[in-house]
Amino acid sequence: MGASLGTIAGAAIGTTLVEDANLGTTAQVADGTSGSIHQVYIDNSNNSNQVYLKCYDTTGSVTVGGTQPDFVFPCAASSIRQFNFTDGIAYANGLKIACSADAGRGDDDGTPTTPGSGAVVVRLNIAT
Repeated sequence: MGASLGTIAGAAIGTTLVEDANLGTTAQVADGTSGSIHQVYIDNSNNSNQVYLKCYDTTGSVTVGGTQPDFVFPCAASSIRQFNFTDGIAYANGLKIACSADAGRGDDDGTPTTPGSGAVVVRLNIAT
């Protein structure tokens, strides 16, 4: 499933909510321009292994396990995790996202491990 975008009316930080209700190891476009991440929400409550949200500052091609992510956010097994950034984390080119059970940040991780049998829900509050 691809990421969906929605505008948050009257949002204090960020104006766009990006949600993917079943994010996996295929990179999805979250934003096609520069912007900043103000909030990251990861629901991994349906999986028995830790997952890692990987964010790529690019509009180009991404190979999860082969392209080094710019930002990585962990979420423990069977839990929900939220990260808040009042000033935002800037990205310059665009934003692609993927989720895997591999912690690796290098460009030689090989084939990424799928998050698990349950859906991983990811929401990003971004400003563009």
